[in-house]
Amino acid sequence: MSFYSSESGRACLNDWDRPLTINHIVNLLLDIRRPLSGAHGRVIVVILVRECVPPPDDDWLNCLQASLPAILDCCEHLLVVIEGETSDRSSIRTALRTTRRTATKRTPPRTFDELSAAFSYAQPFAPHDVLELQRQTMRHSLSPCRRLG
Repeated sequence: MSFYSSESGRACLNDWDRPLTINHIVNLLLDIRRPLSGAHGRVIVVILVRECVPPPDDDWLNCLQASLPAILDCCEHLLVVIEGETSDRSSIRTALRTTRRTATKRTPPRTFDELSAAFSYAQPFAPHDVLELQRQTMRHSLSPCRRLG
């Protein structure tokens, strides 16, 4: 799992490229709170779930769903990119849907199939930060997953 943030902390990307554990959720919460202190407001968070990541178990999905209000409270926008179109991806998409309103957030997470679509959506909200995040991802070669095995 890799975490990238713009210099101002206004936009960040969390790349999930390994089998998902509850630690990933805890680390995400810690990571998005760190840029928040320098961002002078809430951040745009992009979560990228790679196609090579095996489907998570029910405990992980329940933990993600229970953590979603806390994650949303830290975000201006939560953008989730779920690569792949197999049926095992639907469980992750379902876990990231919420009808509950949180104390500070009314916009539900948005789900995308491609990272470029998520960046395009986020561009108007923080143009310089999203561009910086795109540069960082290219520099760090966000390439398809290596074989897990």
